[in-house]
Amino acid sequence: MTRLNKVLLQGRLGGEPEIRHLEGDKMMATFNMAVDMGYRDKQGGWKEDTNWFRIVTFQKKLIEKRLSSGNLKGQTVLIDGELKSQDFKDKDDNKRRSVEIQVGPYGSIDVIHTKQKKEEGDHDVGQETAGTGTDGSSA
Repeated sequence: MTRLNKVLLQGRLGGEPEIRHLEGDKMMATFNMAVDMGYRDKQGGWKEDTNWFRIVTFQKKLIEKRLSSGNLKGQTVLIDGELKSQDFKDKDDNKRRSVEIQVGPYGSIDVIHTKQKKEEGDHDVGQETAGTGTDGSSA
């Protein structure tokens, strides 16, 4: 029987990705992502709630092309990944479980850069998308 484990999120980077170089020319990147959700309360007023998600990837090409450039904090990102849970024991020896979103070889991270006005009177402000395919190549 086929199982589906797929997560699609759009949100903002909460900080610069932490990039680690691992043994054997491998890399790992982690970052936190904020996703805002809006809803109406019982009185009809609009409320916003922010959910935070931890994102992890070991995809070297994706890390090099999309996450190592710096100045990404606050940028909008699109994530295509899967849920991954890990059991561990805390400092008091209590069992804990963490859940993160892992972007594997079939997932992607798209960073949407917002162009900034360079000169006064420049009204051409838009978006550039820096996307990746499943192999980390440009989309």
